[in-house]
Amino acid sequence: LKQEQILFGQGRSNQNDFKADWTQGIRNPMYTNVALQRWGIIYPSRSERDFNEFMKIFEEVARGQNFEMGAPKYSVINDDRPRTYADALESFCARDPKFVMVILPNNNAERYKIVKTITYVNRGIPSQVIVQRTIQPKKGSMAGVKSIATKILIQV
Repeated sequence: LKQEQILFGQGRSNQNDFKADWTQGIRNPMYTNVALQRWGIIYPSRSERDFNEFMKIFEEVARGQNFEMGAPKYSVINDDRPRTYADALESFCARDPKFVMVILPNNNAERYKIVKTITYVNRGIPSQVIVQRTIQPKKGSMAGVKSIATKILIQV
């Protein structure tokens, strides 16, 4: 079958090959997007180093996509108990954000459920959950993190 052409912003497009791998092409500016304002990030203090490195790359990817992104509000939590995440989310969501990103230390289903229940069900606020190991460089290379940041930005 003939592969679909993907349209991006500024009149750019990408014709895929049979593998349907859009990784390189998707780094073009998006066709359209909405500015991300009034948003924030909740993360555990022990993830600070990985988080700071990820945010540098995330902001770089956003600039490359011509994605307008206001400065996020940060909420650093001191432990990773589900109740701590719930309290931080409730406090943060009371400020009427338009989007919340949450960094979790691992794939704990209880924490994930709390995040999605508070943001989507209780508050109607879109959220993105990221597991810490996803934003850690593999074998010292930040290339994988840039790919992850691009995919997260597209989801946002």
